[in-house]
Amino acid sequence: MPGRSWREAEPVLREAVRIDPHHWYGYAMLADAVTRMSVVRFARATGARKIEHHEFEHVTHEASDLVSVALRLGPEEVYAHEVAERIASFSGNSKAVDQLERAILRIDPTHSEALAAQTRKAADAPGVKAGRAADLYAGGLAAAPDSGSMQRGLDQATYRMLRGVRWLALLCLGLAGAMMDLFAVEGEVQRELPLSLGQRLWYLVPMTAIWIVGALLRYRRRRTGVRLNVQSLMRRGRWARLVVVQAAWSMLCALLIAQVPWTDRMLPQVLFWAGLTPTFATIWFDRKKAC
Repeated sequence: MPGRSWREAEPVLREAVRIDPHHWYGYAMLADAVTRMSVVRFARATGARKIEHHEFEHVTHEASDLVSVALRLGPEEVYAHEVAERIASFSGNSKAVDQLERAILRIDPTHSEALAAQTRKAADAPGVKAGRAADLYAGGLAAAPDSGSMQRGLDQATYRMLRGVRWLALLCLGLAGAMMDLFAVEGEVQRELPLSLGQRLWYLVPMTAIWIVGALLRYRRRRTGVRLNVQSLMRRGRWARLVVVQAAWSMLCALLIAQVPWTDRMLPQVLFWAGLTPTFATIWFDRKKAC
Protein backbone atom coordinates (compact mmCIF):
# COMPACT_ATOMS: atom_id res chain seq x y z
CA MET A 1 0.00 0.00 0.00
CA PRO A 2 1.16 3.60 -0.61
CA GLY A 3 3.17 4.98 2.30
CA ARG A 4 3.76 1.57 3.89
CA SER A 5 7.50 1.71 3.30
CA TRP A 6 7.64 5.18 4.82
CA ARG A 7 5.59 4.08 7.83
CA GLU A 8 7.99 1.21 8.40
CA ALA A 9 11.00 3.44 7.83
CA GLU A 10 9.96 6.17 10.25
CA PRO A 11 10.90 4.38 13.51
CA VAL A 12 14.13 3.14 11.95
CA LEU A 13 15.07 6.69 10.94
CA ARG A 14 14.26 8.01 14.39
CA GLU A 15 16.63 5.46 15.85
CA ALA A 16 19.29 6.42 13.29
CA VAL A 17 18.99 10.07 14.32
CA ARG A 18 19.26 9.08 18.00
CA ILE A 19 22.41 7.06 17.34
CA ASP A 20 24.09 9.69 15.16
CA PRO A 21 22.55 13.09 15.97
CA HIS A 22 25.25 15.01 14.07
CA HIS A 23 24.70 13.64 10.56
CA TRP A 24 22.44 15.60 8.20
CA TYR A 25 21.18 12.65 6.15
CA GLY A 26 19.24 10.97 8.96
CA TYR A 27 17.38 14.22 9.71
CA ALA A 28 16.61 14.80 6.03
CA MET A 29 15.29 11.27 5.54
CA LEU A 30 13.27 11.46 8.74
CA ALA A 31 11.82 14.83 7.73
CA ASP A 32 10.81 13.31 4.39
CA ALA A 33 9.17 10.33 6.08
CA VAL A 34 7.44 12.44 8.73
CA THR A 35 6.07 14.80 6.07
CA ARG A 36 4.52 11.98 4.09
CA MET A 37 3.15 10.10 7.08
CA SER A 38 1.84 13.25 8.79
CA VAL A 39 -0.19 14.04 5.69
CA VAL A 40 -1.56 10.48 5.59
CA ARG A 41 -2.47 10.53 9.28
CA PHE A 42 -4.15 13.93 9.00
CA ALA A 43 -6.18 12.85 5.97
CA ARG A 44 -7.32 9.66 7.70
CA ALA A 45 -8.18 11.46 10.92
CA THR A 46 -10.19 14.25 9.27
CA GLY A 47 -11.41 12.49 6.15
CA ALA A 48 -10.16 15.45 4.14
CA ARG A 49 -9.60 14.90 0.44
CA LYS A 50 -7.68 18.16 0.12
CA ILE A 51 -5.48 19.84 2.70
CA GLU A 52 -5.27 23.62 2.58
CA HIS A 53 -1.91 25.38 2.74
CA HIS A 54 -2.54 26.82 6.21
CA GLU A 55 -3.33 23.32 7.50
CA PHE A 56 -0.04 22.01 6.11
CA GLU A 57 1.90 24.39 8.36
CA HIS A 58 0.46 22.58 11.39
CA VAL A 59 0.68 19.12 9.85
CA THR A 60 4.33 19.47 8.82
CA HIS A 61 5.54 21.35 11.92
CA GLU A 62 7.74 18.50 13.16
CA ALA A 63 9.09 17.83 9.66
CA SER A 64 10.00 21.53 9.31
CA ASP A 65 12.01 21.39 12.53
CA LEU A 66 13.80 18.23 11.40
CA VAL A 67 14.71 19.58 7.98
CA SER A 68 16.01 22.79 9.56
CA VAL A 69 18.50 20.66 11.49
CA ALA A 70 19.39 18.79 8.27
CA LEU A 71 20.08 22.08 6.49
CA ARG A 72 22.22 23.30 9.38
CA LEU A 73 24.28 20.10 9.41
CA GLY A 74 24.42 19.73 5.61
CA PRO A 75 24.22 23.21 4.09
CA GLU A 76 25.62 22.00 0.76
CA GLU A 77 23.49 18.86 0.42
CA VAL A 78 20.91 18.86 -2.37
CA TYR A 79 18.61 16.26 -0.80
CA ALA A 80 18.18 18.30 2.38
CA HIS A 81 17.17 21.30 0.28
CA GLU A 82 14.79 19.14 -1.80
CA VAL A 83 12.96 17.99 1.34
CA ALA A 84 12.79 21.56 2.64
CA GLU A 85 11.48 22.79 -0.71
CA ARG A 86 8.80 20.10 -0.73
CA ILE A 87 7.62 21.04 2.75
CA ALA A 88 7.58 24.75 1.87
CA SER A 89 5.61 23.95 -1.30
CA PHE A 90 3.04 21.97 0.68
CA SER A 91 2.65 24.94 3.03
CA GLY A 92 2.23 27.42 0.17
CA ASN A 93 5.32 29.42 1.17
CA SER A 94 6.29 30.59 -2.32
CA LYS A 95 9.09 32.85 -1.08
CA ALA A 96 10.79 29.98 0.74
CA VAL A 97 10.27 27.69 -2.26
CA ASP A 98 11.96 30.23 -4.53
CA GLN A 99 14.91 30.64 -2.16
CA LEU A 100 15.36 26.88 -1.80
CA GLU A 101 15.20 26.33 -5.57
CA ARG A 102 17.90 28.94 -6.03
CA ALA A 103 19.98 27.29 -3.33
CA ILE A 104 19.61 23.92 -5.06
CA LEU A 105 20.76 25.41 -8.36
CA ARG A 106 23.73 27.02 -6.65
CA ILE A 107 24.79 23.57 -5.46
CA ASP A 108 23.73 21.68 -8.61
CA PRO A 109 23.17 23.95 -11.65
CA THR A 110 21.79 21.00 -13.67
CA HIS A 111 19.09 20.00 -11.15
CA SER A 112 16.19 19.35 -13.50
CA GLU A 113 13.19 20.14 -11.28
CA ALA A 114 14.61 23.31 -9.71
CA LEU A 115 15.89 24.53 -13.06
CA ALA A 116 12.51 23.91 -14.70
CA ALA A 117 10.67 25.73 -11.91
CA GLN A 118 12.97 28.76 -11.97
CA THR A 119 12.91 28.90 -15.77
CA ARG A 120 9.12 28.74 -15.81
CA LYS A 121 8.88 31.58 -13.28
CA ALA A 122 11.22 33.76 -15.32
CA ALA A 123 9.44 32.95 -18.61
CA ASP A 124 5.97 33.58 -17.14
CA ALA A 125 6.91 36.87 -15.50
CA PRO A 126 4.86 39.90 -16.61
CA GLY A 127 6.22 41.62 -19.68
CA VAL A 128 8.32 38.68 -20.90
CA LYS A 129 7.71 38.27 -24.63
CA ALA A 130 7.60 34.99 -26.51
CA GLY A 131 11.11 35.28 -27.93
CA ARG A 132 12.66 35.96 -24.54
CA ALA A 133 10.66 33.11 -22.96
CA ALA A 134 11.89 30.76 -25.69
CA ASP A 135 15.49 31.81 -25.02
CA LEU A 136 15.04 31.10 -21.30
CA TYR A 137 13.65 27.63 -21.93
CA ALA A 138 16.37 26.87 -24.49
CA GLY A 139 19.01 27.91 -21.96
CA GLY A 140 17.44 25.67 -19.34
CA LEU A 141 17.33 22.74 -21.73
CA ALA A 142 21.00 23.22 -22.52
CA ALA A 143 21.73 22.48 -18.84
CA ALA A 144 19.03 19.79 -18.39
CA PRO A 145 18.28 18.33 -21.85
CA ASP A 146 16.01 15.58 -20.52
CA SER A 147 13.50 17.95 -18.89
CA GLY A 148 10.10 17.28 -20.42
CA SER A 149 8.49 20.29 -18.73
CA MET A 150 11.05 22.70 -20.17
CA GLN A 151 10.67 21.18 -23.63
CA ARG A 152 6.92 21.77 -23.39
CA GLY A 153 7.60 25.32 -22.26
CA LEU A 154 9.94 25.88 -25.20
CA ASP A 155 7.34 24.49 -27.59
CA GLN A 156 4.66 26.83 -26.22
CA ALA A 157 6.95 29.87 -26.39
CA THR A 158 7.97 28.95 -29.94
CA TYR A 159 4.31 28.57 -30.88
CA ARG A 160 3.63 32.05 -29.51
CA MET A 161 6.43 33.38 -31.71
CA LEU A 162 4.91 31.75 -34.76
CA ARG A 163 1.48 33.16 -33.90
CA GLY A 164 3.05 36.61 -33.94
CA VAL A 165 4.14 36.11 -37.55
CA ARG A 166 0.50 36.24 -38.63
CA TRP A 167 0.17 39.81 -37.38
CA LEU A 168 3.06 40.83 -39.62
CA ALA A 169 1.29 39.24 -42.59
CA LEU A 170 -1.97 40.98 -41.69
CA LEU A 171 -0.16 44.30 -41.42
CA CYS A 172 1.22 43.81 -44.92
CA LEU A 173 -2.27 42.91 -46.14
CA GLY A 174 -3.65 46.07 -44.58
CA LEU A 175 -0.94 48.17 -46.25
CA ALA A 176 -1.77 46.61 -49.61
CA GLY A 177 -5.44 47.44 -49.11
CA ALA A 178 -4.60 51.02 -48.11
CA MET A 179 -2.33 51.48 -51.13
CA MET A 180 -5.14 50.37 -53.43
CA ASP A 181 -7.80 52.44 -51.62
CA LEU A 182 -9.91 49.29 -51.63
CA PHE A 183 -12.69 50.76 -49.56
CA ALA A 184 -14.18 54.15 -50.27
CA VAL A 185 -14.08 56.74 -47.49
CA GLU A 186 -16.68 59.49 -47.51
CA GLY A 187 -15.17 62.78 -48.62
CA GLU A 188 -12.01 61.23 -50.09
CA VAL A 189 -11.25 60.43 -53.73
CA GLN A 190 -9.92 56.93 -54.38
CA ARG A 191 -6.72 56.49 -56.35
CA GLU A 192 -7.04 56.01 -60.06
CA LEU A 193 -6.41 52.47 -61.29
CA PRO A 194 -4.29 50.82 -62.46
CA LEU A 195 -1.49 51.93 -60.15
CA SER A 196 1.80 52.77 -61.80
CA LEU A 197 4.70 50.33 -61.71
CA GLY A 198 6.59 52.64 -59.35
CA GLN A 199 3.70 52.70 -56.86
CA ARG A 200 3.43 48.92 -56.96
CA LEU A 201 7.18 48.44 -56.47
CA TRP A 202 7.24 50.98 -53.65
CA TYR A 203 4.91 48.72 -51.66
CA LEU A 204 7.73 46.16 -51.46
CA VAL A 205 9.86 48.60 -49.44
CA PRO A 206 7.69 48.81 -46.27
CA MET A 207 6.71 45.15 -46.65
CA THR A 208 10.37 44.09 -46.68
CA ALA A 209 11.13 46.36 -43.72
CA ILE A 210 8.28 44.82 -41.72
CA TRP A 211 9.57 41.30 -42.26
CA ILE A 212 13.23 42.14 -41.69
CA VAL A 213 12.62 44.01 -38.44
CA GLY A 214 9.61 42.06 -37.22
CA ALA A 215 10.72 38.52 -38.05
CA LEU A 216 14.18 38.01 -39.49
CA LEU A 217 16.19 40.09 -37.00
CA ARG A 218 14.21 38.73 -34.05
CA TYR A 219 14.71 35.18 -35.29
CA ARG A 220 18.45 35.66 -35.77
CA ARG A 221 18.81 37.05 -32.24
CA ARG A 222 17.33 33.92 -30.74
CA ARG A 223 19.47 31.14 -29.27
CA THR A 224 20.44 28.29 -31.56
CA GLY A 225 18.15 25.98 -29.60
CA VAL A 226 15.19 28.22 -30.31
CA ARG A 227 15.92 28.39 -34.04
CA LEU A 228 16.24 24.61 -34.19
CA ASN A 229 13.01 24.21 -32.24
CA VAL A 230 11.13 26.38 -34.74
CA GLN A 231 12.00 23.88 -37.46
CA SER A 232 11.25 20.93 -35.19
CA LEU A 233 7.90 22.33 -34.11
CA MET A 234 6.93 22.91 -37.72
CA ARG A 235 7.33 19.19 -38.28
CA ARG A 236 5.64 18.08 -35.07
CA GLY A 237 2.88 20.61 -34.44
CA ARG A 238 -0.30 20.79 -36.49
CA TRP A 239 -1.27 24.21 -35.14
CA ALA A 240 2.25 25.53 -35.68
CA ARG A 241 2.04 24.56 -39.33
CA LEU A 242 -1.42 26.09 -39.59
CA VAL A 243 -0.37 29.53 -38.36
CA VAL A 244 2.56 29.61 -40.79
CA VAL A 245 0.28 28.58 -43.67
CA GLN A 246 -2.16 31.32 -42.69
CA ALA A 247 0.62 33.91 -42.67
CA ALA A 248 1.85 32.72 -46.08
CA TRP A 249 -1.69 32.83 -47.50
CA SER A 250 -2.24 36.37 -46.23
CA MET A 251 1.08 37.46 -47.74
CA LEU A 252 0.19 35.89 -51.09
CA CYS A 253 -3.09 37.79 -51.13
CA ALA A 254 -1.27 41.01 -50.18
CA LEU A 255 1.26 40.60 -52.99
CA LEU A 256 -1.45 39.86 -55.55
CA ILE A 257 -3.35 42.97 -54.46
CA ALA A 258 -0.29 45.19 -54.56
CA GLN A 259 1.60 43.90 -57.60
CA VAL A 260 -1.05 43.12 -60.20
CA PRO A 261 -2.10 46.20 -62.27
CA TRP A 262 -5.79 45.95 -61.42
CA THR A 263 -8.24 48.09 -63.37
CA ASP A 264 -11.07 47.76 -60.83
CA ARG A 265 -11.32 47.02 -57.11
CA MET A 266 -13.75 44.12 -57.00
CA LEU A 267 -11.23 41.26 -57.28
CA PRO A 268 -8.67 42.94 -54.98
CA GLN A 269 -11.45 43.30 -52.40
CA VAL A 270 -12.19 39.58 -52.71
CA LEU A 271 -8.49 38.82 -52.21
CA PHE A 272 -8.35 41.13 -49.20
CA TRP A 273 -11.19 39.34 -47.45
CA ALA A 274 -9.83 35.96 -48.53
CA GLY A 275 -6.50 36.80 -46.86
CA LEU A 276 -8.09 38.25 -43.74
CA THR A 277 -10.98 35.93 -42.94
CA PRO A 278 -9.19 32.54 -42.50
CA THR A 279 -6.73 34.07 -40.04
CA PHE A 280 -9.32 35.92 -37.97
CA ALA A 281 -11.41 32.76 -37.91
CA THR A 282 -8.80 31.15 -35.65
CA ILE A 283 -6.59 33.91 -34.22
CA TRP A 284 -8.78 34.58 -31.18
CA PHE A 285 -9.20 31.00 -29.96
CA ASP A 286 -6.03 29.12 -30.95
CA ARG A 287 -3.88 30.81 -28.27
CA LYS A 288 -4.38 27.87 -25.90
CA LYS A 289 -4.21 25.16 -28.54
CA ALA A 290 -1.51 22.52 -28.38
CA CYS A 291 1.32 23.56 -30.63
